[in-house]
Amino acid sequence: GSSEERHIAMYPTMGMAVSWDGERLEDRPFVVEFVRDHNSRLGMTLCLNEQNHLAVKNIESTGLIYADGRLRSGDVVLAINNVPVSGLSFYQAAQLLRSCKNKVQLTIMTPCS
Repeated sequence: GSSEERHIAMYPTMGMAVSWDGERLEDRPFVVEFVRDHNSRLGMTLCLNEQNHLAVKNIESTGLIYADGRLRSGDVVLAINNVPVSGLSFYQAAQLLRSCKNKVQLTIMTPCS
């Protein structure tokens, strides 16, 4: 099957998500929020990594996420606007992200190195 059909695996998260406090810990997810208008783009592409987790593939230098500076390529996305992505297909997760109008909240996990 193609990656479009693969379903996103549950991430074995240890701690509850916390608001971003500037510190990355491998077992603690954090939440980042972006507010965009119709002119601005998030500027990231997503992929499924080897573990079938939804991950940040690329961050474009023209987007909000790059300007914000908190996300990195390889970061795992656990939830979009508080909707867990585990069990969704990649296509469904992409649709969920597209459906977010002006506020996008991402729950992110730093992958184990």
